[in-house]
Amino acid sequence: MKIRTKATIFLTSIILITGLIVSIANQIISKKIIKEQIRLDLESTAQSRAYNVETFLNNHIELTKMISTGNVFRDMVDERADFFKTSIQIKRRISAFISSHPEIDRIRVLDKKGIIIADSYNEIDKDLSEEAVYKKGKESSYIGDIGKSVKSENIDICISNPIFVRNKFSGVLVINFDIEDVLFGIMKNRAGLGETGEIYLINRAGYMITPSRFLNNVILKQKVLTPESCECWDLSEYEETKEREEVDIYQSYHGEQVIGTHYKIKGTDCCLLAEISLKQALAPVRDLTIISIIILIILAVLIISISLTIVTSITNPIRKLHIGVNEILRGNADYKVATKSKDEIGQLSRAFDDMSSKLIKSKNELENYAVKLEKDVDERTVELKKHYQKSEVQRIATLSVLSDLNETTKNLKLEVAERKQIEKELIKAKEKAEESDRLKSAFLTNMSHEIRTPMNGILGFTELLKEPQLTGEEQDSYIKIIEKSGARMLNTINDIIDISKIEAGQVEVIKSVVSVNKLLKEQYDYFNSKAQSKGLNLIYKPSLSGKEAIIVTDRHKLDGILTNLIKNAIKYTEYGDVSFGYSLKKEHGFEYLEFYVNDTGIGIPSDRVKAIFNRFEQADIEDTRVFQGSGLGLAISKSYVEMLGGNISVTSEEGIGSTFVFTIPYTKQSTKNNDTEDDVKINQQVYLNKLSVIVAEDDETSQLFFKTIFRNKFHKISYTKSGKETIDEFQKKPETDIILMDVKMFDMSGYEATREIRKFNQDVVIIAQTAFGLSGDKEKAIEAGCDDYITKPINKELLFEKIILHLSKKSI
Repeated sequence: MKIRTKATIFLTSIILITGLIVSIANQIISKKIIKEQIRLDLESTAQSRAYNVETFLNNHIELTKMISTGNVFRDMVDERADFFKTSIQIKRRISAFISSHPEIDRIRVLDKKGIIIADSYNEIDKDLSEEAVYKKGKESSYIGDIGKSVKSENIDICISNPIFVRNKFSGVLVINFDIEDVLFGIMKNRAGLGETGEIYLINRAGYMITPSRFLNNVILKQKVLTPESCECWDLSEYEETKEREEVDIYQSYHGEQVIGTHYKIKGTDCCLLAEISLKQALAPVRDLTIISIIILIILAVLIISISLTIVTSITNPIRKLHIGVNEILRGNADYKVATKSKDEIGQLSRAFDDMSSKLIKSKNELENYAVKLEKDVDERTVELKKHYQKSEVQRIATLSVLSDLNETTKNLKLEVAERKQIEKELIKAKEKAEESDRLKSAFLTNMSHEIRTPMNGILGFTELLKEPQLTGEEQDSYIKIIEKSGARMLNTINDIIDISKIEAGQVEVIKSVVSVNKLLKEQYDYFNSKAQSKGLNLIYKPSLSGKEAIIVTDRHKLDGILTNLIKNAIKYTEYGDVSFGYSLKKEHGFEYLEFYVNDTGIGIPSDRVKAIFNRFEQADIEDTRVFQGSGLGLAISKSYVEMLGGNISVTSEEGIGSTFVFTIPYTKQSTKNNDTEDDVKINQQVYLNKLSVIVAEDDETSQLFFKTIFRNKFHKISYTKSGKETIDEFQKKPETDIILMDVKMFDMSGYEATREIRKFNQDVVIIAQTAFGLSGDKEKAIEAGCDDYITKPINKELLFEKIILHLSKKSI
């Protein structure tokens, strides 16, 4: 081996060994420094994201606290407040909050026992007393588990806060917030995480509750079982502080080695995990190692060059002498030792420059290929997104069509069920009508008694009032007896008129928007004093919340049914309770309201139960202890129920009590018109205030009655006392919208006056009103040119309904 080669190898070996040792040491130290720096960066990033999440949740807590202090929410749980009035107000307030805060998904109010008393989802009376949202929420603000919303299927969180009334715990407000957009936005922020890092949340069970950067469909499905996820719940506060000083390297849920850390979200059962790929974290170390190797190679080349230069300077004379000798030995006598040859160091440097040039060229080609590959990936990603969006639009359209088909099928089934029910009721009505004919004899006997008895009281005590020696107390007593006898006889006459109309088919169903809860409250207010005077406890129980209890039906008939049943219950009960209410039922896809009236009265003999709904018949008609009454109330109620599309039944035990049950279809108001019953009445009143009316009535008492009920109702009202005067008044005021025409007047009948008016005007609405109420009178009125017919005593609600009905027909 040449001396120059030996020297070069020796020096090169020393340099390479030294460089290798330095490179390894540098790599170990760099790894440690970089891991620590990555840990600090992850800690900072995780802490920042956790702070963002906590701030986001605290804002929702403050909003919940603010809402819970609202008057309507405190009134809702205040035992002294009007529950029904407040329930209507809170419905509106809840809707207002949800409309003004899109992030609110659901609002519930729990009473102090944990029962839901108001809910934007209408799940009333549900018991949440064993749920953490109540147990912890009654103490202070509580943040529940993060999960999927029942309604939107988005990620939401439940926050509860106690409600205090007069500094006393009275209930809990529970609000579900849709946090998906904001929470996912915080988690998807990649700042400080590089290309492979991610931040996500898990619940106490270890399931992910935010999206993954690497896997699809992981929310509440992907369980994270890593050392870092276990430390979220296993370490104490001191242990967690010590643990943060260490670099945690482990295998992530998607199978890659990562550096990770965690932060518990204060006040929740959620933990934030921040992870970054170990490969990415150590990328600078790899880069530094490569640079070190390159530097080492360069140093080796330089050392070799220097070594060669030094060795060459030493061996050059020998080399020149050796060349000269060889040249001379070959016979080249002209060769001179001083002749210069090619420089080896120059050749080596040129070879190195050539190698460096090729290396740089290869590197540039590799970088250009990487850029092209990344561009192709981006373009493909955009195409995939467009394809996904198009598929999603098609999927939503398909679901919409399926939903419409399901709704149409449901409506057809309901219509078929209603028609079948109506056919059955018509058959039953026919059978009952035939049976009622056989009972008229008994009815006439009872009517004779029911008319003669109060008439005897009226005439007898009127005669006694003429006695001059009567005291004031005796006169008051006699007057009360006369009033009571008059009311009894009027009730009997009204029942006879109603049943006559029903038999003649003259009763119409006039539907309007009705609040069932309000109607029950009116019944309670009316009958409570009568019940208390007998020592009875009157109870009513509505089951639906305010808006759900608003239906479309005939208010007059529903009110009449309840009035008859409650009046009978009080009449036949000597002690105990009388209760009434309703509930929503569903059978074979058909929804209906089931009303009940229950008493602890004398009951009905088993052999008379089927007879009580017959016309002209009472359950006790042959009893020597017969109670007063026409025996028509239940027959009228049964007819009204059937007209409304329902049925009525009774269960009774003699000496124990009776329970009457009847149903009507649950027909909610149109979605195009969400007015309440009060709103409808306000709208009707605004409509009536624009109308002009002529009242033809020759009886001063009846005229006073009309003046009373029409006060502040119409734009203009004129009163006439004869047919001729009515015709003249209308000719003076052709803009009149309504004429209430009394059938019997002294100069010409209402029928004759109507015929005269129709000769020159076909548009004005004419409603005949009479005290006769006999079969055929309505036909006479219509034949004469009247639009409708109403009997005295006049029901003002029915009268206003007829006015609105006929004017709306004229406007169409």
